[in-house]
Amino acid sequence: MKKLPYFGFYGFIGLLVLFELLFGNLYLLQHAADQAKNLGISESGVLFRTIILSVLDLIAAFGAFEACVAVYNNNASQLKQAGITAFAGFGLYGIYQFLSAWIYLPESYKISYTAFGILYFFLGLFSFMVSRKYVKDWLSDEKNASKNVSKKK
Repeated sequence: MKKLPYFGFYGFIGLLVLFELLFGNLYLLQHAADQAKNLGISESGVLFRTIILSVLDLIAAFGAFEACVAVYNNNASQLKQAGITAFAGFGLYGIYQFLSAWIYLPESYKISYTAFGILYFFLGLFSFMVSRKYVKDWLSDEKNASKNVSKKK
């Protein structure tokens, strides 16, 4: 079975959220006052929101990079767990982004933040589904290999 597409997918989304954490959320933590003015919420609200999103980014990145390791090692049980971890990080990020947009962001920001929330949720769902597909394909390859070995005997 070809590992490269799976490895590339999980590596890409892992780097995506890691870069968002480093160049987006950490920047916002340093410039919370400016972001508070732009969003029309308090500085403590921006800090609280950014810290939550940073933690969820770390969970999603950990799940994605753990999936890379599992694909590389052909470890099905680790990949199942990594898919759940990535889905938890991305899914909760998406839900929080969606809810925070509708609860306390001004009208002008609701659509874009809602769209990002939905995108992250479905990215998490997709990463979960990809991990399940890889495990299913890997297990079917194992069965076929064992049948071929038994036929040769």
